[in-house]
Amino acid sequence: MGCQDKSFLLDGEKRTFPEAPGFVPYIVDFALSGRHKEVWQFNPSTLYGKPRPLPVPVSDKPGKTPATTSYANPQNRILLLSAILVAVLSILIAVYLNTPI
Repeated sequence: MGCQDKSFLLDGEKRTFPEAPGFVPYIVDFALSGRHKEVWQFNPSTLYGKPRPLPVPVSDKPGKTPATTSYANPQNRILLLSAILVAVLSILIAVYLNTPI
């Protein structure tokens, strides 16, 4: 019920999905909205089909930069060399078999 959009136009006509009797959103609202209030806020529409903007966290703090990987660590070096070896072997096999990569 929280993903319906009663203002959606398809071929110039308003389409409602899911097609449910008019009293169903009220029952769902009464039965579930209070108990699961935190979850319903992330739906793109209200329970009655009115679209709403998605919540976007606002912060004055700058975002964190991703951690850089140090290749001085032996485990990271092994992973990097393994990936390079697999790539080179796959290219050599493709050339040997004369198939496109």
